[in-house]
Amino acid sequence: AGRAPCVTGAPFQAVFLGGGTPSSLSPDNAALLLGTIRRCLPLANDYELTLEGRIRDVVPEKIETWLRGGVNRVSLGVQSFDTKVRRQVGRLDGEDEVLARLDLLHSYNGCATVVDLMFGLPDQTPAVWQHDLDTFARSGADGCDLYQLNVFEESALAAAIRNGNLSPAATTEEQGRLFLQGRETMQRYGFRRLSHCHWAKDNRERSLYNTLARSGCDLFPFGCGAGGHVGPLAGMLHRSLKGYGEMVRRGRKPFMVLSRQSPFAALEGRVQSQMEQCCFDLEGLIRLEPRLAGLRWLGSLWEGYGLWRNNGVRYQLTPAGEFWLVNMTQTLLESLAILLDAPQAPAGRPV
Repeated sequence: AGRAPCVTGAPFQAVFLGGGTPSSLSPDNAALLLGTIRRCLPLANDYELTLEGRIRDVVPEKIETWLRGGVNRVSLGVQSFDTKVRRQVGRLDGEDEVLARLDLLHSYNGCATVVDLMFGLPDQTPAVWQHDLDTFARSGADGCDLYQLNVFEESALAAAIRNGNLSPAATTEEQGRLFLQGRETMQRYGFRRLSHCHWAKDNRERSLYNTLARSGCDLFPFGCGAGGHVGPLAGMLHRSLKGYGEMVRRGRKPFMVLSRQSPFAALEGRVQSQMEQCCFDLEGLIRLEPRLAGLRWLGSLWEGYGLWRNNGVRYQLTPAGEFWLVNMTQTLLESLAILLDAPQAPAGRPV
């Protein structure tokens, strides 16, 4: 892959080691992976290299390996600082330990430190959520992501709630209030909003990957279960580690699905990237594709509902619209497909 023209033709602006647990790699394996990335991928001189991880992996030997290997952003799935709330969702370290590990990573002064916080967790009252937000503000982290909890029907969390082992998660109405509480707290502290969910305390945190990934730019997938799109093609690599490994050993590309992107993928990327910034330039989109003039009725409808307001140049989402952003974006994409009579994307083919 490192010799392919599509890889060597332009520098990589961001690399994201995701899945939540890359920090579990031993120092030797992490060094091998990071060395391979820097050897095989042409990285931009201002690249962002994010490593996702768990708090308990934030130890000196691993931190030093990450920083030597070029990691300049570490994203940690804290979810909540509250010890009870954390342990109920499988996070074993208590609040004091979480803060100590964040301070340790911050003391190296070698990377942006970002924490994921979640609202709507069982027993996460408004007071607990406020404590989470205030604790982030005084912690050594450079930025945070505020995510809404989704309880999937077949998940262990859903089963624990059904069985009475955990309190219910927040209702949609309660989550709406928690969303506004988080938004208002970030603004009170003067933190800078990078996108819908992402906030920065300082200029060290850029959240570059998260912004680019929703802009329609080429996204190269590497590793078991990774998905992405390059040029006209979109694909998902095998999610089964066994199947992935067998195909690699046989010298075959480990695709589970490979399909052509919609011919309107660039327009779809434009919609998604703007909505991630809590705005939408409808008239600019219509100038690019006049058939999308049919979206004007939706613009007026949502303005009447108080989901966004036209500022004379574009629509700016209201706080209510920000809460419903995912639903609004999906509706815009579906409406775009109808107005352009876009063919449904093929399901792909096994490889």
